[in-house]
Amino acid sequence: MRKKLFNLIADLITSKPKQILAIAAVITLIMLVLTSNLNLELSWVGLAPKGDPSQKEYKKIIENYPSAGNIYVTVKDENGNPTRAARLAVEALEDIKYIKDVNYKLNTDYLLNNGLLLYKTKNLSEITPTLKNPNLTDYIRNLNQVYEDEYRGDSDNIKDDEKELVRSFRGIKTFLQTANTSLNKNISTKTVHSQVDRLLLGDPYFRSNNGKLLLMTLQPTFNMMDYSKLEPGIGAVEKKLKELEQANPNYHFGLTGMHVIVRDEMVTTTQDSTLAMIMGFILVIIILVAAFKMWLSPLLAAIPLITGIIWDLGLASIFIGRLNLITAFTAAILIGLGIDFSVHTLSGYTEAKSNGLSAKESVYYILTEVAPAILTGALTTAAAFFALTVTSLGVLVELGIIMGIGILTTVVAVLFILPTLLFLRTKKFKEAKINKGRYYTIGTVASWTKKFKYAVIPLLLIILAFMGWQGKQAKFYLNIEKIEPQGLESIKVTDKIADKFDMSNDAIMYTTDSLNRTYSIAEWARDKSQVEMVRTITDYLPPKKIQQKRLKELKDINKALSNPPSYHKIERNKLVAELIRLQKNIIEIGQLSFMSGVDEIVNVTDKITGTKQKSGILPKLIDKLKSNNYNQQYLTKFSQDFYKSFEQKCKLMKIEDTLSLEDVPQDIKSRFLPKSGNSFLTSVHAQGHLWKKIKKPTGERFIYMMREKIPKITGAPVFMRVLYDAVVKEATKSLLVVGVTLLILLMIHFRSVKQVMVGFVPMVFALIMTLGMVKVLKVNLDIISALAFPLIVGIGIDDCVHVIHRLNATDEDLEMVFSSAGRAILLTSLTTMASFGSLMIANYQAIFRMGVVLFVGVAFCFLMTLFVVPIFLDN
Repeated sequence: MRKKLFNLIADLITSKPKQILAIAAVITLIMLVLTSNLNLELSWVGLAPKGDPSQKEYKKIIENYPSAGNIYVTVKDENGNPTRAARLAVEALEDIKYIKDVNYKLNTDYLLNNGLLLYKTKNLSEITPTLKNPNLTDYIRNLNQVYEDEYRGDSDNIKDDEKELVRSFRGIKTFLQTANTSLNKNISTKTVHSQVDRLLLGDPYFRSNNGKLLLMTLQPTFNMMDYSKLEPGIGAVEKKLKELEQANPNYHFGLTGMHVIVRDEMVTTTQDSTLAMIMGFILVIIILVAAFKMWLSPLLAAIPLITGIIWDLGLASIFIGRLNLITAFTAAILIGLGIDFSVHTLSGYTEAKSNGLSAKESVYYILTEVAPAILTGALTTAAAFFALTVTSLGVLVELGIIMGIGILTTVVAVLFILPTLLFLRTKKFKEAKINKGRYYTIGTVASWTKKFKYAVIPLLLIILAFMGWQGKQAKFYLNIEKIEPQGLESIKVTDKIADKFDMSNDAIMYTTDSLNRTYSIAEWARDKSQVEMVRTITDYLPPKKIQQKRLKELKDINKALSNPPSYHKIERNKLVAELIRLQKNIIEIGQLSFMSGVDEIVNVTDKITGTKQKSGILPKLIDKLKSNNYNQQYLTKFSQDFYKSFEQKCKLMKIEDTLSLEDVPQDIKSRFLPKSGNSFLTSVHAQGHLWKKIKKPTGERFIYMMREKIPKITGAPVFMRVLYDAVVKEATKSLLVVGVTLLILLMIHFRSVKQVMVGFVPMVFALIMTLGMVKVLKVNLDIISALAFPLIVGIGIDDCVHVIHRLNATDEDLEMVFSSAGRAILLTSLTTMASFGSLMIANYQAIFRMGVVLFVGVAFCFLMTLFVVPIFLDN
């Protein structure tokens, strides 16, 4: 049946060659049109396992919550005033159509009007005593009393209130700076008002631990999966920030967040895949020209290869509709795989011509003698890829479908188009010189291996044992920095945020359907040591029952706020005494923080009280008052303005009724509410650099702790952890499925257990060798490069199939078979290695590693075929 089919194809090629090429051209044009419908999802986020709860929740959040996946901007001013730089950035960025909202400070108006209702019971006991007297000296006295009651000798309380203390101390620092200036200069009432806000609310900006870096968040109008807007949207933000830097050389802005990283991934992947395809194609042509000693035939061999790739992409647009981070390199990979069919066809044709056959006879020779092995190899490789579709890992399923179809389209294109082109070429250029079709050196090596097998076998086993031992020590990278393209500025900024803010900017996200559940989960998360920050709507709108409980506790303070003590003239000695007391309290808190490792508090307290190297603002203020180096009139005015402002603010803070969602400002609601519906979005930020510890026990515990509490948590770190677990599970499963599939196909083809095992064992040896070499070369593995091993299984089996098929089909001895078929598999190995080697130019680290693994794997497949197959096959 199969022989009749190939004879029929030969009849068509030799009788109607031009019609075959015309039909192929029409099909190619149709498929070329279909490829325009392919979507590019070139971020590893798109590799998350299909059906996993995190992926469904992620899609829901991305589609319904505009604030999901904020863009982060770091702001630095070499002159030490990042707040001014941030204000200028806000003015510039708010005009961009791709940006909905810019947030760089707390909503102080809302917090002043409703803040007391937002404090927990414990924090209320700390804040309310300071509100009872608006006189400056009395305020400082009350503040001292709170510090002494809450923090004297109690490092646990300091740790619990770390964030509140840092924000409060930063507010106190700027207030003291203003107070120090007011002793010798008239300070405007407006400035005093703003400094009272600092005392009451603390620093409204989100600063780094040392206070030199400020963080802004941008809410884009598009989600990170909207690839049509990613590049222009992020580009517009970058342009504005660069213009600000040029106008203000002391300003420095950093840009990151998943929107930015996904854009960078998309640009890099497009560049890498294009360069890899071009370089792979050029290297393949060079190898073929060098091997066949002619220009035109290798170029003709490339035509069906390109045609098959176009057909594959056209069909991929129908069956899948997208290319992900791995399948984007389909063209580069298929160049390496598909050229094998062209090489075997070209080798068979040149061998037939060198034996004196005519063009027509040569076509019949390659289709009846060579094509069956090509088709068997193609079917086994395609079956290996299609076997990947039984896994639950979406990336493997898509890879299996696209590559399986690609193998079939390429082999069909080669078997119909290449013999036709060679037939027409030979008819037109009868004087064409044909190179001999055998490499006798390969045959000699195979014969030598057979002859000295008892020396080869122990040596081979020793090398295998060593490589297996090395392979067990290979590392598996899960840190995104080891996967992403090298040198990305967005990744550097991510590192800076983790380092300077002690926080991962990639948050764990989840949604809840009630304020009560939102509140309870958020408070549970805040109590965990692995959590640095929780952003939730209940920070601005606690549940009704919580509000009602706090209102009861606010009755006494509401009375005090309604009837504050009257203003009295400030007394220098009493003020100095309270300032000295404040200095002692802040020093003690700083020392306790230092011993507890709370460096962020130490950084602020040192600036207030000073160090041995540099005097703080508080000692300067005390010294100036002690030495009478000030203007009493200015001090009096400052204390009067302070009283009036504090009294007004306290009256604003009086609250007698609960809040509802309608009371919350839109800029706050937009961060947590969906476009429609009543669910709420919460973001949990891990402490430190989550990516660097995601594979370590601390990172693993954080992810699974959150997932146990909220099964539907999502976000980039969750994807990576889930993807890692899935790859570890499914890669092993896919290897077994591919292996079993190949065994079945080989048994059907060869009908001999011995020949099946001879064909299978070299491939297993090649896998072991490859894994060992990964360690030896210090390349190691990651989520993407680990997927190269199922590819090697599908690719590596071809070499053995061609050799064993030739031995069965001819009367030639082992040496002559390896001289002939060995030439073809050497060329196919070299061209495949060249194609896969082109992936090593990729800036994407994961793709680079995948290129190395495939390059090494194909090389070992050839070597194992050469040194293992002759040992077990008879002449």
